[in-house]
Amino acid sequence: MTGVAAADILRRQIAERLRTAISLRQIARDLGVSPYVVRRHAGPLISDMRRAGTIGQCACGKERFHQRGCKAIAKLARRPASPPEVVARRAAILADMMSGETLRAIASRYGVHHTAISQKRRFLTEEQRAQRVAAHAARKARRKTSQRSWGPPIRPERDPLYCRVSAALPTWLHPQLRDDVTSEMILAILEGTIAEADIRAHAKRFANAATAEYRSKWAPISLESAMFDGAGETLADSIPDPSALAAFDRIFEVQP
Repeated sequence: MTGVAAADILRRQIAERLRTAISLRQIARDLGVSPYVVRRHAGPLISDMRRAGTIGQCACGKERFHQRGCKAIAKLARRPASPPEVVARRAAILADMMSGETLRAIASRYGVHHTAISQKRRFLTEEQRAQRVAAHAARKARRKTSQRSWGPPIRPERDPLYCRVSAALPTWLHPQLRDDVTSEMILAILEGTIAEADIRAHAKRFANAATAEYRSKWAPISLESAMFDGAGETLADSIPDPSALAAFDRIFEVQP
């Protein structure tokens, strides 16, 4: 193998490890080369990552691969290796995070606080972070478009049939009657009185019937209407209650 081919292989190995490594010294130890060799090959790659915004942060909060020694990295290097069961648990949590599931749902499954799950995000690479954001957005989109059987009811104007019926009604229909007429037509469709394909043909008939019944001077009067202008009593207050005087009848009833 020539020196040029060996240098290309070394450069590719360094570029692959730059995605997840915490320091250039770690890469040098893994490849068994000098840190100066790693820095010479990694310099242009780090500049490209900096321009693309994918370089990430060091454990101390600064940019990864920053100059001078890092106490946070040294502390991580002195930390003993995690037991296999801890590593397996962390991998399962990261897999759940990559699926777009919320941190609180993952924490509830493992019986811990959601902040403990949030701390595991430092083990994600930049590509994994981007994939998690995309999966989270896709999950929210599916939740918005799905027909839920829990929580608050879905707004009627988001129902496709409701939108079709409302759009077929005449524009001159009073806004307060539009919802009532739309509901009446949907009820007729569900009962089989009219076909869904004939919505536009029956729309004007339903609108005219509702206007004639509720928007004329001969329309039914609500019992909650005032008895006259400025009155505090409603028409419902004028309806006699047959049982109202029953107590007085018992009091004044003549005893034998």
